[in-house]
Amino acid sequence: MKTKIALVVFTLSFFFNQPAFADQETFVKHLNLLNKFGGMEVPSEQILANPCDLAISPEGFIYILDSQDNNIKMFKKDGTFVKCIGRQGHGPGEFVRPWTISIIKDKIYVTDTGNRRIQVLSEEGNFIRSYKIPVEYGTGLILDSKANLFLNTKGFKSPELISVYDNQGNLV
Repeated sequence: MKTKIALVVFTLSFFFNQPAFADQETFVKHLNLLNKFGGMEVPSEQILANPCDLAISPEGFIYILDSQDNNIKMFKKDGTFVKCIGRQGHGPGEFVRPWTISIIKDKIYVTDTGNRRIQVLSEEGNFIRSYKIPVEYGTGLILDSKANLFLNTKGFKSPELISVYDNQGNLV
């Protein structure tokens, strides 16, 4: 059974008192609620089973990657649900254990670790292309602004701690 999670967006405000470190005073952190959406009484397609990453487009769309549901849940910046992108599978636009999501130059990049690939989608969620990567699970990886993949490869039959792959899947 899926765990229902309410998505709450917070902003952190930090107030520093002088002299904070000299007098062993602690920092005071205030959380201000900016917006709230989701909840316990939403349609099943909007429930977040295992949200593992999110990305926000320049237009303000919020893309939440769900590694258990193998999809992306897309919301407007006010929290209005737009649609689900993808489903479980091995074809174009389908995912198995997706782990990271990035918006790079108006495209969505998803590390689809169960299928050992990066999938590139339009901001609307349409499949553009994919390329292979040597990873089976989703820890220790990140995409930079050029869609180069930085991967923790210690233990992947590699003496290197970090391996870098270009946006075509070639080892750099």
